[in-house]
Amino acid sequence: MIVGLIVAIVVVLAAILFLGKDNGSSSNNATESNTESTIGLTEEQSTPGSTSSPSPGGLQADGSLDSTYVDGLPPQLSEFLTACSKAQFELQYEDGSSPNRMMDGMQCSGTSGSPFFMQKVDLVNDKEYANEVALRENVSDAVIASDTPTNFAGYSAGPAPTLFIANRESGRVLEVENFFGGEQKAREALQALGYNMADSVG
Repeated sequence: MIVGLIVAIVVVLAAILFLGKDNGSSSNNATESNTESTIGLTEEQSTPGSTSSPSPGGLQADGSLDSTYVDGLPPQLSEFLTACSKAQFELQYEDGSSPNRMMDGMQCSGTSGSPFFMQKVDLVNDKEYANEVALRENVSDAVIASDTPTNFAGYSAGPAPTLFIANRESGRVLEVENFFGGEQKAREALQALGYNMADSVG
C-alpha cells in the first residue's frame, strides 16, 4: 500500500515536471520566433533600395531643381540636374578671422546623358563664397573657361578635381567636387554648358 502510494506520487511529480519543461520550451520558441520576425521586418524596412527608385540609366530632369539656386548660372543646368534636395554647407575660415557658418544650397545628381551623370552637384547661394571661389581658383593652376563678375567658370585638377561656376553678382555657385574623367571630360562638360573652351586659359 505504501509502496503503491509512493509510486503514484513519483508519477504525478514526474508528470508535473515534464509539463512544466514542455511549457517553458514552447514559450521560448514563441519568443525567438517573434524576435526573428521583428528583426527581419526592421532590416527589410531599412535596407537601401527597398523602395522603388529610377535606375541610373533612366535619370531625367524631374523639376526638383529650385531655380533660386541657379539664378545667373548656365540655363542648361535645368536639363542636366535631377533628384535635387535642400542642403547646407559649412563655410570654414581657416585663418580664424570669423566663426565658421552654414550656407543654404542644394545637392543634385546628374541626369543620364549629361556631363554630370553619376556625379553629385552642389549648388550654393552665398555671395561671400562666390567671391572666395573666384579668388581661390585664380591663384591655382585651374583651367579658366570664363572670368567675369557674372560668370567665373573652370576646372581645377588638384588633389580633389573640381569643376566650378560662380556668379559673384548673384552669389550663385556650382561645384562638382571629385569630378571624374579628368581635364578632357571637364572641358567637354563646360563646352556642353555653353563655354567656348578654345578661348580657355590654363
